[in-house]
Amino acid sequence: MRLLINLALVLALSLGAVAEQLWVSNKPFPGAVRGSGHEMLVEFQVLAELLEIKIEDQGENIVVGGFPLPVEVLQGTRFVHLHDFVDAARLKLSSNPALGTVDVRRASAGTGYKGDWNALSVDSSSSSPSKGTVTELAGDFFSVRVPARFKVVAEAEFLQSGDSENAKSMVFSQNDSSGVRTVCAIYAETEFKNGGLTLAFIPELPDKTTPKDELEILQAIQNEIQASGGQVHGSPTTVNIAGNRFYRTRASHTEGKSIRETELNICFSTKHKVMVLFKIDAPKENFNRLAPQLRLVINNFRMK
Repeated sequence: MRLLINLALVLALSLGAVAEQLWVSNKPFPGAVRGSGHEMLVEFQVLAELLEIKIEDQGENIVVGGFPLPVEVLQGTRFVHLHDFVDAARLKLSSNPALGTVDVRRASAGTGYKGDWNALSVDSSSSSPSKGTVTELAGDFFSVRVPARFKVVAEAEFLQSGDSENAKSMVFSQNDSSGVRTVCAIYAETEFKNGGLTLAFIPELPDKTTPKDELEILQAIQNEIQASGGQVHGSPTTVNIAGNRFYRTRASHTEGKSIRETELNICFSTKHKVMVLFKIDAPKENFNRLAPQLRLVINNFRMK
């Protein structure tokens, strides 16, 4: 039971904004990446080989284009800051905030990245209004339809309708040895951080998960939210979605100078032996506007 509670805490509390995915010359980067935005670290040896960039390895530093870059070692892998490497090698870097991707490629002289991370160019497809298409997501035990107006990033195995103008496959870092599986992230604004919905689950629940066990898990989640400096708003309520009981709980936390609102929708399925979580997260000023729209996705969720 303690293991299940720990996994539930990982599932409910660690799912935040979609981390940026690094691409190189329009292909997914096969090396290791840590962090995002200005703090993104990249496995420099793999990046240098892909782009045929000459580097001088001095141990604690590498020299790229005459510029020394400090090396950070994490779990045996050697990284440098991506924006430093791009600047030193005079590469071109573009970003698509809507799809959470950053692409690095060679550039002609004078067109490279100039050091202002916030001024990265945005793919024209992300700024053009589009009606989009309905996105179909499904797994062994579930299916869900996402209205066309929402943008979706999802694990390829769950993206039944395939990539489209408003849906893209990607690998989520949360899918690790902990057992937590992230299915998708859904949002209506230009970026997930402006408000979005995450769907994830823990497979292989114990055969006998009682209502008492469920309440113990919910209480542990609320306790952890408060211990982390967040505020829980009231006791969990229950809602019926297509014959399945979901527990719904609200909380808020401070992130920098802003307040973010969170709504957790949790279902324990003894039939399928899974714990399902829908997490709505948005800035306080956006939450009451976006949450009802995102709940439409939750209401479309079906278990087989």
